[in-house]
Amino acid sequence: MRGKLRDIFKISILVFVILCTITISRFPLRGDVGIIFKDDSLPRVFPEECKRFGSERKGKTVYWTTCFRKNQFITDVVQEVGIWERDHVRIIAEALRIYPEAAYLDVGCNVGPHVCMAATITNKVYAVDPSRNNLAYIRQAVWLDGTENNVTLIHNVVSDKREELFPFTQDVHNQAWTVFLKEEEINGREVDEPLMSVTLQQILDIIPDQTIILKIDVEGAECKVLNEFLHKEKKDKFIPFIILEWSQLQRNQVKSLCPDLDYFIQGFVSSGYLPKEVHTNSSKLHPIELSDLRRDGNIVKAENVLWVHKDTQKI
Repeated sequence: MRGKLRDIFKISILVFVILCTITISRFPLRGDVGIIFKDDSLPRVFPEECKRFGSERKGKTVYWTTCFRKNQFITDVVQEVGIWERDHVRIIAEALRIYPEAAYLDVGCNVGPHVCMAATITNKVYAVDPSRNNLAYIRQAVWLDGTENNVTLIHNVVSDKREELFPFTQDVHNQAWTVFLKEEEINGREVDEPLMSVTLQQILDIIPDQTIILKIDVEGAECKVLNEFLHKEKKDKFIPFIILEWSQLQRNQVKSLCPDLDYFIQGFVSSGYLPKEVHTNSSKLHPIELSDLRRDGNIVKAENVLWVHKDTQKI
């Protein structure tokens, strides 16, 4: 009898070790990266609406849910045009069709309209945002869709190094328009409690997949987030598509966020990326001149840009 119990105990220990090994291989020790696990609590949120969306691409329709909070800029846009960033939806869905093995990483995901869509296509979605409230809205939406197991929520602000940063909301009517400042950059601005940042490389290190579709919207701090990756000679991840908001980079309202836009652009070029202009009302991508990406006063010549790697399959 004791022998049987001893054998059962040994088998139980072995099963436990195997399960732990599988978990760690999928999600390495998180360190500074703020992964939100299923049993981790998030704020209780009360969406103004959880809206169902659909998008057709090459004969296949994808459906997903996004939950919105009250008095949110994105809510007003959706009510007016019916969907948030239709062009981004098309590009992300097509990129994941071309690279079905890829993970989707959304840095500065807000309430996750693209995260929730991507979660209906792949089970390797990573949603990064400095707002726990935003992550709570995403958790609620993917639960409604039954895709909660496809999304890893990460609570972090992402920058070029680990440091304490203070959130400053530039427009009270658009909470997404929040930038993160060093203490010496506050200069009398009304800021919230600081958060510790992580780097993009730290995020990439917890993703086991070698191919990643990347979207970044960090309100003009894209240079800080991406420069290290772009100027690294040997890259350990293949990112065929990088889609990002460009208008804030050209406006340069907080100059410390991207002091050298030319250096940022050169990083893309030297890494083998070509820019395509993203048009909201067009199904086609058009090349854009590098000169149109540079700063020219307050003139914005490119709202959103898709950087396509030279080794990428045609989208």
